[in-house]
Amino acid sequence: MADYGHDLSFGIFATPRADAAGQILRLARLADAAGLDSVSVQDHPYQPAFLDAWTLLTAIAAATERVAVFPNVANLLLRPPAVLARSVASLDILSGGRAELGIGTGAFWDAIAAMGGPRRTPGESVDALREAIGIDAAAAEAGRSPADVRRIYNISGSFSGAGSAFLQGPPKVWAEQLAGLALDEGMSGFVLATDDAETLERFAAEVAPAVRELVAAERAARTPSTRMRSGRRGPAYRRPPVAPVVRGAADPGAAGAVRARAIRLARSPAPP
Repeated sequence: MADYGHDLSFGIFATPRADAAGQILRLARLADAAGLDSVSVQDHPYQPAFLDAWTLLTAIAAATERVAVFPNVANLLLRPPAVLARSVASLDILSGGRAELGIGTGAFWDAIAAMGGPRRTPGESVDALREAIGIDAAAAEAGRSPADVRRIYNISGSFSGAGSAFLQGPPKVWAEQLAGLALDEGMSGFVLATDDAETLERFAAEVAPAVRELVAAERAARTPSTRMRSGRRGPAYRRPPVAPVVRGAADPGAAGAVRARAIRLARSPAPP
């Protein structure tokens, strides 16, 4: 996969626990102040321990000034498309253009069915998702190349360890591995799953700037003919030893997300 040359973005993926509402808002304000680009929450309407995603995102938008907010990802089966579109458009207006939309196929069929949603096979879910987003077709109709679609990757890790595993080591290791994903696999954003303030601060202060620096240096060193290929890698960064890759907008096994102006795609995490 190519390096598409997109600006990099960094955000967090917070757990929307109903018993930790104040903590979530504090974390969102910290992300805003630390210079991160986005705050996202998962959408599992059938999970009684979680706050409603759209209500929480509205509160986060009101409590912050600059970060984008989005569901990571909205459950298509329990969010009627017309209502979902109106919800995100309204929040985008109210937040000054900071709302984005992430949508997913859903996977927890018993829970979805118990709330009145349809029970689909994996293949039916992928077909429905393709119909719902149509990323390549929408980009072409708008005069954009599908290469302009941004690929956002949900990540998790620890700053302990020696760096022999993916995102298990000091910030320098994280920076090298994430730079490799940006330059070799076309990822243009990274969303860290964390509810820990110290981890958030280290990600914002030590990882994000280092990734941007490594990617900028490598892009500057490449000739125009090699910028859209993943062939040459300089010594400043290395490919992660474990690096799941987003393979396409409708891949049900994708662990990351594909992002257009108002579309993000990722596989929903399992409820705890």
